[in-house]
Amino acid sequence: MILTCPSCDAQYELPDDAIGPKGRRVKCTTCAHTWTEYPDSEPDSMPSYRLAPEPVAAPRREEAPRIAFGESRASKGTVIAVSLSVAIILLALTLGGAIALRRNLVAAWPPSALFFEMIHVPVATPSHGLVIKDLQVSAKGEGMFSVAGKFNNPTSANIPLARLIIRLSGGEGWLKDWPVDLYGKTLQAGKNIGFN
Repeated sequence: MILTCPSCDAQYELPDDAIGPKGRRVKCTTCAHTWTEYPDSEPDSMPSYRLAPEPVAAPRREEAPRIAFGESRASKGTVIAVSLSVAIILLALTLGGAIALRRNLVAAWPPSALFFEMIHVPVATPSHGLVIKDLQVSAKGEGMFSVAGKFNNPTSANIPLARLIIRLSGGEGWLKDWPVDLYGKTLQAGKNIGFN
């Protein structure tokens, strides 16, 4: 059996039993046209003429949604601008909080005072305003030293004492640190406190 495409006249050879007694839908591989082909010897119930091929809907392509006049859509530029604005606001709030709490921050982590110096924000370090007086270092035998002195508060305000660390260094560099246990105490205005 030879089939002829009604659209492009391409011909195909098929076995006689490929169509079947009730006909069969076929598709042209050349132009993709689809039609119903009936066998050459049609049954008596079938009309003597051939029916026009049934129209086959073309596959629907997904189209991008169209934006009607007056509608808007966030562009990448807008998203980036909003994200950048939020990041700048968070950074400003963090920096503002750090500046407002700088005294507590420097008390908890003294190296942060260098950051505040770098951005030209004055910070009163713990024990700011205290003076060390009558500092004496003396040898007490081989390998023994004594360090003594006084903290003096010449200001008119009570000042909390910071941690005092005495560091011994020699020709080889840093040798040993000793903390002086005054941390957490407050020195009254015009008073002294000794350490040894």
